[in-house]
Amino acid sequence: MKSFLLQVLLFLFIGITLCYSSPQSDDLEKALKALHTKDFDTAKPLLERLIARNSFDAGGYYALSIYYSESDNKLHDFFKAYDYILLAKKYYSTLTTKERATLEKLAITQEQIEAQRQQIGQNAFQKALNSGNVKEMDKIAETFAALPEVMNKIANYRNELAYKETQQLNTYQAYQNFYIKHPDAKQAKEAKEKYESQLYEHLTSEGTWQAYEKFYKTYPESPYRLKAKQNYERLYFEHHLTAGASPSTYKKFIAENPTSPYAKKAGDQLEAYSSLFPVRIHKKWGFINGLGQVVIPALYEKTGNFCEGLARVRINGKWGFIDPAGQEVISAIYTNVRDFHEGISTVMLQRNGHLEQFFIDKIGKNIFNKVYISTSNHWFIHSFSEGIAAVQDPQTKKLGFINKSGTYIISPEFEYANNQGTQLEFLFSYFHQGYAWVKDKDGFKLIDKEGKPLVKDMGSQANRTSQQFNNYHSFTNGLCLVEGSKESYYINKQGSRPIVIPVGFTAEDFSDSVAWTYSKYENKYYLINANGKTVLELAAAKVYPFKDGLAIIQTEGVKNRAYFYDQTPTPAYTYINKEGKSVFAIKFELPKESIHKGGYFRNGLACIILDNKQTYINREGKIVWQSTESW
Repeated sequence: MKSFLLQVLLFLFIGITLCYSSPQSDDLEKALKALHTKDFDTAKPLLERLIARNSFDAGGYYALSIYYSESDNKLHDFFKAYDYILLAKKYYSTLTTKERATLEKLAITQEQIEAQRQQIGQNAFQKALNSGNVKEMDKIAETFAALPEVMNKIANYRNELAYKETQQLNTYQAYQNFYIKHPDAKQAKEAKEKYESQLYEHLTSEGTWQAYEKFYKTYPESPYRLKAKQNYERLYFEHHLTAGASPSTYKKFIAENPTSPYAKKAGDQLEAYSSLFPVRIHKKWGFINGLGQVVIPALYEKTGNFCEGLARVRINGKWGFIDPAGQEVISAIYTNVRDFHEGISTVMLQRNGHLEQFFIDKIGKNIFNKVYISTSNHWFIHSFSEGIAAVQDPQTKKLGFINKSGTYIISPEFEYANNQGTQLEFLFSYFHQGYAWVKDKDGFKLIDKEGKPLVKDMGSQANRTSQQFNNYHSFTNGLCLVEGSKESYYINKQGSRPIVIPVGFTAEDFSDSVAWTYSKYENKYYLINANGKTVLELAAAKVYPFKDGLAIIQTEGVKNRAYFYDQTPTPAYTYINKEGKSVFAIKFELPKESIHKGGYFRNGLACIILDNKQTYINREGKIVWQSTESW
């Protein structure tokens, strides 16, 4: 084994020693002279003989690199030239000082080898520029990767050329290929953006909801995913959820797209589809849905709104209830009825020469098996609110409150409101946000569900009219308006007075977190928030409370008055928002029937009198239904 290693070392020593022996050195010198004179035919066999004698000949490889790098040589090859200069550099590093000195005589030094390597790179770069061929540039850039200054130049130019070719193709595939193949190119970002854009345009070019759906599900990381999803939702909504769509279609869309902005529209449409509104046609009443379609024919003398799934209707002078299909579910046998609240209605029935009043459920059953006998149409019992209903004791004629078991929870000790000896309805006969107004010998007071007063000694209110008492509907937005003998104010549930109304002002209940106040001296309205701060000043003939962001105002016929209800100006109503801006370019009158809720929106529609015709509009101010006959 030792003998074999010694033989190998001896062979290498002899090879290197012979490398620059006289014949080897002479051939190298002759080859270099031939190259200097461009005599490539003479140089080639000399160089081949040099390498054949010794494959470690650094000088021979240097000369071969020059041979193949010369552009005048018909066999010039930058790639071979570069391979040989790398071999020259490799084997030069193994030479002894003496051997390097021999090569230096022929002007072959480490610096010269490096200079040749750099020169080959520069020549290759120039060739790349001249070629104008991306594939050639790719090959050169790969070969000269060890020369950053060359490779970077080639890469930059190649990227520019490749991107121009990509732009000429102008397809999403071309842009995709570019940014994948050249991720470090300065054009890569733009190429990726173009790819994303053109991919989206190409795959959704049909403009169908199916195309948009497939795109956003297939490419979840695309910057156009949201746009595709929005277009899918819009087109799907427009395609499927038309006026003729079934409720189940709306429900399916909402279930599958709960966060879609069209989910609310679908919900609104579903509500519009199922919501019913009373209309008068040829002096009879029927119902339309929120899409303006007549769904219950006009067969009734009068109607109410649908409340809790039932609507009161009058047939041949008697009242009963129908369901949304128009079926009479509670026979029309009653002299008078009220809408259902909390599953219970109050009815009047003429029987055996008496006018009976009692509470019924939705199948017409007398739920307490009790009747109240009256001699007039005056109501002795009132609708349920917050689980409590006001009733008047038949014997004492005093007002108390019962629960849904028919048991008194507040004993009958209160009077019903009266004005100069005239009986009125129970003006303060229901609870709202935990409180109700009542009257006893000391005057009006605000009581809780245990009958304890929060406000009392409101005797000054006894002289107000029934219309004025409608302003006192207990708490709204946590505040209740109180008009005392010396001052008016809003009271909270702790009994304190966070807002005091200035002298010379009148006020209305809070609604939608704001309330109107009115200065009779300035003849101007002020809208205040729950802190008593003015958020809007308005000159108008009349104003109505805000609901769902809109208020109705009357802009014409301003008169001097002390209270909101002291005038009846020329009809010229419009809707405003909380900035005081008109939201629709229409002016209208208000219907007188209470079932129309004074022009306020209910389930997406509002009933107004437009061009002297009963009209329903939506919240965009568009007409959904309009009568053909004058109101």
